[in-house]
Amino acid sequence: TVPRRDDGSGLPDTGKDTYAVLANIAGAPVQWTVLLARDRSDDVLGLGASGPLGGAVWNVEVIPVRTAGGSTQTSALLNITHAGTFLDRNVTAFVELYHDGFGKAGRDYTLSELSADLLARLARGRSFVTGRDYLALGSTWEVTPLLQLMPTAIANLRDGSLLLDIQASRSLDNNTALKAGLRVALGSRGSEFKGL
Repeated sequence: TVPRRDDGSGLPDTGKDTYAVLANIAGAPVQWTVLLARDRSDDVLGLGASGPLGGAVWNVEVIPVRTAGGSTQTSALLNITHAGTFLDRNVTAFVELYHDGFGKAGRDYTLSELSADLLARLARGRSFVTGRDYLALGSTWEVTPLLQLMPTAIANLRDGSLLLDIQASRSLDNNTALKAGLRVALGSRGSEFKGL
C-alpha cells in the first residue's frame, strides 16, 4: 500500500492511494509474474513471463489498465537481454519493443493534443514517452573494471524520431563515482523526440 496526501490540504486522500499484490511463480524454464493493483482510480492487471533463449533471456509483459473513465488501455513490452564479452571486456546488451496503450497514435502532434490520462502519467513520472510504439537498443560495456559506457538508442516507430543517449560512469573509490553523459535527439519538426 502506498498512501498519498492531497496536494492542497496535506491530509490523507484515499482516492490517490495505490494498493498492489504481486506474485512471482517459479517454473522451469519459464518464470511468471502476476500483478493486481488499484493505482489511484485505475485498475491494473500485469502479466509477465521470462525465460532463456539460447545464451540470452527474454521477457514479455502485458499490462491492461482500466481507467476511472471506463476505458481500457493495454501496454506491452518484449525484451531480450544477452551478456557476453566485447574486446575481452564484459558487456550486456538488450533490444526491446514497447507499446504504450496511453500514447498518442499519430506522427505529428503537440503537447496540447495529448490525452488527460497520458498527461497525468507524465506528471507522476509513470511515463516518459508520449507516442505509442518504440524500439530500444542499448548496452553496458565495462571498458575497465572501474569505467562503464552505456549507449542507448530509442526510436519512435511511428514518427521516426530517435533519442541517442551515451552515459559513462567512472568509479573513483568505494563511495564516489564520476558520471557524464550526452543526449542527442534526431527527427523531423513535430516529431516526439525532436519536436516536443
